[in-house]
Amino acid sequence: MLAMTTIAKINHKNSMLALIGKTVVLSTSGALSPGPLSASALALGAIYGWTGGILLAIGHTIAELPYVILLFVAMERVSRKLKKYDNIMSFLIGVFMLFFAVGVLSLGIKGSEISASESIATGSMFFAVIIGASLTLLNPYFLGWWLTVGEPIIKSSVEHGRKGLAVMYASHVWMDYAWLTFLAVIGTGAVLSMTVYRVVMIGVGIILAYYGIKYVAHSLNITLRGKDRT
Repeated sequence: MLAMTTIAKINHKNSMLALIGKTVVLSTSGALSPGPLSASALALGAIYGWTGGILLAIGHTIAELPYVILLFVAMERVSRKLKKYDNIMSFLIGVFMLFFAVGVLSLGIKGSEISASESIATGSMFFAVIIGASLTLLNPYFLGWWLTVGEPIIKSSVEHGRKGLAVMYASHVWMDYAWLTFLAVIGTGAVLSMTVYRVVMIGVGIILAYYGIKYVAHSLNITLRGKDRT
């Protein structure tokens, strides 16, 4: 009995570590993507310094966390029913991941300037938080990301209950704080080094493409096995 309990604890720990790893890897495609939030971090950095990035990240979290909890609750309630459609879900998620991968790789190959002039950064420090929340809720890429690329990590967190949700979100959100703070630090009106940025984007795009292909292959494998049984 003791041995079985020990094995269960080890398996649980490994499963949680896998969840953390998957969350960190997939989150790079969302956290590091250019957009109004990234541009605002640079602009606010010129006004408030590194705290500008923290303020934006706080606003982002205020808007994002309830949305993630909502998706978690919905996934938890329908996860058993969705198992019947695992092949379809895996295929769609894989296709969307490949779609995002193409976009990210395109940014890495072509390059994309992120300058402070692209955003609005006026008002009080409280307004900076409002900007973070608003640019999150009004960003269709953000909403779509959690429904597609982020869906596997929400699904994995459901297996561990509320603890899984807490671990998953903590593994995700620190990247937002780190990235936006980093942009704020260099936010003196200068353009982010394109060489470094493009290398990062190409790396993220390759990782996304790998997961996209993996999910599509998984869905096809399930479908083929289902046909073999009939």
